[in-house]
Amino acid sequence: RHIVIRPPSTHHIIFNLHTRRIMFLTHSSASRISRLIVQGRRWQTQRGAQHQQPLSTASDAVGSDDDVVVDNDVDEHHDYFRLLQVGRQFDLSNSQLKHNYRKLMAEYHPDKHTQAMATSRRESIEKMASEITNAYEVLSEPQTRAMHMLGLAGHPISEAAQGELVGNEFLMSIMEVREDIESTAPTNMKPLLSEADSNIDRISGNIKEAFDKDDYPAATKYTAQLKYWCRIKEAVKDKMEDD
Repeated sequence: RHIVIRPPSTHHIIFNLHTRRIMFLTHSSASRISRLIVQGRRWQTQRGAQHQQPLSTASDAVGSDDDVVVDNDVDEHHDYFRLLQVGRQFDLSNSQLKHNYRKLMAEYHPDKHTQAMATSRRESIEKMASEITNAYEVLSEPQTRAMHMLGLAGHPISEAAQGELVGNEFLMSIMEVREDIESTAPTNMKPLLSEADSNIDRISGNIKEAFDKDDYPAATKYTAQLKYWCRIKEAVKDKMEDD
């Protein structure tokens, strides 16, 4: 879908055959997208002999520890839904989640307990408070919530697989948006922020529908896409703060 031209300069010129658009990328940007594509192809090759078999565990989904790096942004081994006493579903009630979090923290917050308490007991309470806070942070955001749900279901997303999951065309569109961010003045970033929010809302709807149908391949693909758009939104907001 695209042609890469390497002139004797500090930039790559890329012509996207799908959008009919020319982009000028720095070597670092071009290298980043190349690494994602290569990693995705390597992951696909490693999984090729097993693609006919169902994925039943987390290790099945990512391969061996030697050839795949697991994305550890969220912990798939602890059920944060159970910890915060909410149903395991993508479209959580934020008000209920916040209510349960505050209720649990009122019970386990370290400041509530006296210094005279046994050290082992106090350390246990501090650990629980930290776990509750981490669970709340994970479940509060759609992207980390989806990642956690996939991990619990035995389908965690690896860094090596992300490029293949979203596809080259999607990666190129993300690179185009990043180029727009770099070339746009901080005072003119609102349209890009609206674009990011719109895509995050759209993809979140797709994720909900996929989880409702237990369609984990679709949920995995859309979650990978959501992660890219969340990063785009962060980049936009960071540049707006530079104003």
